[in-house]
Amino acid sequence: MKSILHACKFAIAFFACVAAPAAAQKTIFDPARDLEGFRQRAEGPFADAYALEVYTGLAGAELNATLLEDVRKRWLEERAKVDAVVAGDAWNAGAWMIAKRVARHPALRRVALAEDGSRPPFVVHVQREGPDSAAHSAEVGALHGAWRQAAHAAVQKDLLLASGAKLAPGRGAVGVVLLATRSVYEDLQPDLGVDGWSNTASWDRARRLVVGCDDDHAKKAPQGRVRGVVREAVRALLEAHVSAPDGTLGDLWLEQGLVLRYSQCREPDPASLGKPAPRQDLLTRLAQEAQVSERRAALFLPLARLVGIADSAALEKAFLDQAEERGVPAVAWDDCVVVAWAQSEAWMHFLLDGRDGRRRAALARYLGAAARGERGFEQLRKTMGGESAASLQDDFAAWLGEQWKAAATPGAEGGALHAGLYPSAGASRPDAGSAGAASSGLDEGESMLAHAAAFAHATGGAFGAAKAAFDELLASSPSEPWASRARRDRERIEAALAWRAAMEAALGLPGAKLALERGGKKHNLAVEALVDGRLTLAPGKSGVASIALEEIAPADWLRQSFKKGEPHEPTPLVRAWLGALAGDPKWDRAIERDIDERALALKEDVFVWYPEMLKSAVAAGKLAVVDGLPGASDRAGAETLLAAIEAALEHRKLAFVAQREGELLARARLALQIAAQELGPADVTRAEVANLADGRIKVRWGFEDARQLDDIEHEATIGQDQLRERKKLSRLRLEPQASIENSALVLRGPGVWALPLSLEAPYSIKLKLKVKDDLQKELKETPYFGILHSVAGANRWILTDPFGGVVELDEGSGISRDAGIAPTRKLLVDEATTIQILHEGLNLSCGADGKWTSTLTAMRRRAGRVYLVAVGDYALRVEDLEIEGKVDRSWYATMRSDWIERHYARLAGKGK
Repeated sequence: MKSILHACKFAIAFFACVAAPAAAQKTIFDPARDLEGFRQRAEGPFADAYALEVYTGLAGAELNATLLEDVRKRWLEERAKVDAVVAGDAWNAGAWMIAKRVARHPALRRVALAEDGSRPPFVVHVQREGPDSAAHSAEVGALHGAWRQAAHAAVQKDLLLASGAKLAPGRGAVGVVLLATRSVYEDLQPDLGVDGWSNTASWDRARRLVVGCDDDHAKKAPQGRVRGVVREAVRALLEAHVSAPDGTLGDLWLEQGLVLRYSQCREPDPASLGKPAPRQDLLTRLAQEAQVSERRAALFLPLARLVGIADSAALEKAFLDQAEERGVPAVAWDDCVVVAWAQSEAWMHFLLDGRDGRRRAALARYLGAAARGERGFEQLRKTMGGESAASLQDDFAAWLGEQWKAAATPGAEGGALHAGLYPSAGASRPDAGSAGAASSGLDEGESMLAHAAAFAHATGGAFGAAKAAFDELLASSPSEPWASRARRDRERIEAALAWRAAMEAALGLPGAKLALERGGKKHNLAVEALVDGRLTLAPGKSGVASIALEEIAPADWLRQSFKKGEPHEPTPLVRAWLGALAGDPKWDRAIERDIDERALALKEDVFVWYPEMLKSAVAAGKLAVVDGLPGASDRAGAETLLAAIEAALEHRKLAFVAQREGELLARARLALQIAAQELGPADVTRAEVANLADGRIKVRWGFEDARQLDDIEHEATIGQDQLRERKKLSRLRLEPQASIENSALVLRGPGVWALPLSLEAPYSIKLKLKVKDDLQKELKETPYFGILHSVAGANRWILTDPFGGVVELDEGSGISRDAGIAPTRKLLVDEATTIQILHEGLNLSCGADGKWTSTLTAMRRRAGRVYLVAVGDYALRVEDLEIEGKVDRSWYATMRSDWIERHYARLAGKGK
């Protein structure tokens, strides 16, 4: 640091000299050319130890011979000092360099740190200030030190020694900064590196520093306190042995897999890092993704594609390319990352420990090659002795199945699911129809709508109607994947119909009962008769006297009593399918461990596309409602149609709804135009609106309902420039706010809020208000806070103040007229003021607290929109607002048009 300060002083002195005239010949300075060894050190591992920025800052300057010699002399002196350190012992040089980086770090300079006496390869700086005592800091350092050393020992023993990788130049030590608490870390985290990151630690590759904290959120579990720091310390340890030109391992599969494998910290003993078992949550996640063929095809990257991926952009492209090649939906990026890391960690467990560790030495050799920059699957295959990708993947999949079985992983029955874990690229979509199928007659949207309509019958219990709908759909040659899905669902419906026939026979026996749930209450009703598929039920509180078999929903069918072995007992598959249709979260209990092909197909369908299909069935029903409504001829019919169209457009992301979007919106606009013909003030405001005998209206806002705030539209650009310029107000809030608080409208200025009314003279306005906050002082001039004003035309304003003063502004003509404005007033917080405005046609009078105080005569315009204004750094409380007058019909026509466009825009954006 002293060398940098000296260099800075020198630079200042140099520029002072260079400004003076010089008779000697001058040289255009180039540090790489004029300073011995400059380029070599600028490109070396200790570049940031030299004050290079001082000399590069002089590049291009004109130096005479004297100054040039002085620059060279100072460079050689500083170079010699740094060379003496970095050319010595690698550990001491690394520790010295880490201390420099910590001292210069823009975030860590805000924290008091002291170097900890940890053993190589780690140089640790521990926070010594804050709520933790010195004794506690020592305890934290010892705890973390034990786990770091254990991780280093495990990686060294398993991989580093066998890999042949050596510490790279300038990386003789791994820097770790240990902060006292998680809150301190979170405060600094935005300014830390994110080349590797967790909730409690980050890896700054540029500075070669791990910065983390003792996770005080997990103090009951010592291993939980250290996990984040250990994870990034392992990453830094691996990269300390990289000699590749880019300075990184360059293989996310290898790096992330090893980091996760050696930093689990799940047992109380640090020695557990040496040989951890695969995590249960990791196995469960992989097993769940392996069950569903579409997700399996999208998420399980073959080894040849996974190895050698260098960054997240390449990883994302690999997932997208694979999904496209296999004809399956792309998966959300977050899921891709989680499963990629889970696969990487599982692969490291397999290669290090699986099959008695026979591939551990080969993995170590690949790590050494990757550290030298020799990466990718061909390099891995070479180090594995030429073993093929297929052989590696098959053995890994079989081993993974064994782990599932040993851990009793939910959803993974033995090793059965490992078959087809890595389908070949270009394979057809998992549910594609058989070869030679008829060409598609229905497109994607039409097929989906037809399937949704059939599915809607099934969810309502109309299995016969559903089968007929599926038969019609299949006869129309639907597109894939709907054809395959329709065939599977028709097979399930046929099984359900066969079971229901047995139920029908049982319900026809004497003493039979039907269980139903209505209104949240369960009923067990005696069956009196069964004729032509319709049950007659004994009277009861359910209110159901008769019901057809086709009207009994799946959830009610599952409520019936069954005895094991009876003809009408549902098979496990039928029971599971009924539960899925009913939305039962435990629908698969009956087939949880069933690996029969039909059971696996049902699990896959329910996980992958039944949620979408259930929504599609609802959407199909809503479209049917729209199609069943007549064209609107009055406001009531228009509102009914609009509500139905709005409900359907909530599902516009579904293909069959999106195909009809234009038609639905066209019908909506027509309905809006019909409804707008009968709109009045009561329809466009939430205030109390009454029609007076003389044709005027009376509008009152009491601000009891928070929804009335929707009437107050903030106008960001109206009037504020005029107000600021007129009164030179500087203390203006940037974001005006309005709220309903304790039966009043509270405006926090500055701001202008428009009410949904425009009036024709004569009209009257009455407003009760209180001023809040810091106005318990004498005001040097009357501020226009809480002003009611009426816009009489473009750039024309009528403004009032809380004391009855009024001013007319006409920006177009430059006219400004005041009446009743006094230069000095005293106003107290919470002092109530009632402002009144009366516009008689030609004259406008203004008053306060029951007294008329000012009048403006010969008003140029007699109509305008009503606004509320707040100006200044205070709050204005409006307790009551009352208006009487005629509605401005010209404005009203514009408002009606705006109303149509606003509601049309809302419908056009519905569901997007």
